[in-house]
Amino acid sequence: ISGYSQAGKFSDAVKLFQDMMVNKVQPDEVTIASVLSACAHLGMLHMGKGVHQFICEHNTRMDIYVWNSLIDMYCKCGEVNTALQVFRDMKEKDSVSWTAVISGLAVNGFANSSI
Repeated sequence: ISGYSQAGKFSDAVKLFQDMMVNKVQPDEVTIASVLSACAHLGMLHMGKGVHQFICEHNTRMDIYVWNSLIDMYCKCGEVNTALQVFRDMKEKDSVSWTAVISGLAVNGFANSSI
């Protein structure tokens, strides 16, 4: 899934993730971050929300990459308020977290809020 996502084959990454879910294979943090990135690039908000729901329902461990991928996905799909809520829920933020929120606000027409 990471390979597909890094190669720009986002649809293939999402399809493989769906196959994993059907076969009840537990994804790790790298897989989750990669499929969220694919969802962001494809504008697949519904799928991204489904991945977020899976994380919450299965108490999946969330590292900073998963948190940042959630923020990026929600921003790229136009769900700025949800991205901000994810950002607020983060215990630790890095420069990528801040950049994702600031650029997400700016791209979605909230440039004044991003300053």
